[in-house]
Amino acid sequence: MSDKPLRAFKYFDLELKSLASFLIVSNPYFEELGKKDFWEMESIKVEKLRIESKLNFQPTTTEFIIRSFEKNISFLDRELIYIRIISALELFLVQCIRDIFKQTSEPFKSNQKRIELNYSQILNISSVSEIRNELLHKETRPLSSAGYEDVVKYYKQQLGIDISSIGAGLEKMKYYHQIRHILVHRLGKSDKYFKKQYGFNKTYIQVNEDLLLDLFNDVHLYAKKVAEKVVNLINSHSTIEVYRKFKGERLRIEFDSKITDKVNFLEPEFHFWVGDEVFYLYDLGMHVISKGSRYIVEIWGNSDVLNGYKKNAKQRLKTSKHFENILIQPIQHPKVFNESAILAVSKLLPEGLWPKDIRKTIAQTLGISNNNIDKIIKILNDRGMHLKPE
Repeated sequence: MSDKPLRAFKYFDLELKSLASFLIVSNPYFEELGKKDFWEMESIKVEKLRIESKLNFQPTTTEFIIRSFEKNISFLDRELIYIRIISALELFLVQCIRDIFKQTSEPFKSNQKRIELNYSQILNISSVSEIRNELLHKETRPLSSAGYEDVVKYYKQQLGIDISSIGAGLEKMKYYHQIRHILVHRLGKSDKYFKKQYGFNKTYIQVNEDLLLDLFNDVHLYAKKVAEKVVNLINSHSTIEVYRKFKGERLRIEFDSKITDKVNFLEPEFHFWVGDEVFYLYDLGMHVISKGSRYIVEIWGNSDVLNGYKKNAKQRLKTSKHFENILIQPIQHPKVFNESAILAVSKLLPEGLWPKDIRKTIAQTLGISNNNIDKIIKILNDRGMHLKPE
């Protein structure tokens, strides 16, 4: 279970606060600028010459033709902020999907969409992570260019999250997005649809301060509630595995080596045949306990693949004059704590003085026994982390 702020919301929140700060800083200057004949200001004259020297056309300098910005220059500032707020919201909604995918793949297993990879793409894949990243890209790329309503529909159908009725509500959010559309694609000139849909009777939409502040508040509250739903979804699929789970069977290989170079059959790229199929050592798990003059290595995985590797490794060890005192035997998987469980405990330990019942509290929060919490804290202490304050 996680009580940390969602990564997507963390960056969205930072963006909105930055834009609000920009509004605070720029407001007085734009309002002051609007009261003056700014073309006569010495600093503007200098900047005009500098910019004109870099343009391949002559800018309008006697007046702003469109929407009389010489009288309403602060509106341009608010329009730019407005557009960026909606862009930040759209990015946030897509980034939430990335956060979910990173934590759990369960909500996406019902997805029946097909993806295509050519031979070159498949053969160049070096890890499962690359496949997961490709799936995530295919999942989120269309949403980055989709409309707001399409994203809302995706959340409902794929994730089972209804984000249409929270905060200001679907219609108000659609209204905000329509204004952004007109500002970006029509430079603020309203169309027939917008006038009819929202009873708007002016030629241009001007983003006044009240509209912008309403957008700030509504969008921030909306994103916060979406983040809460996303965290709940992640937590509903998150179970802490206390002990690491190993697949298949396990072998221990021990031998003395007379060579100082790498042992080729212990390299991840070492390949071997199992029937008509080729496998690599990186298809199995491997833990090197010691190496040098005496190698001790544990390898585990699918029984058939592991036996195929054992046969190859044994043959190389037995037929080489460089290896002696060879021992290959099956062993049981060790009982070791999962790193995710260790990390979860670490996050819940305070930096300062520990409350008296901290172990019991963490055990109840994570659903792990008090005894295991004590063992995990000892591991953290051995690593030099979270030493108990005196």
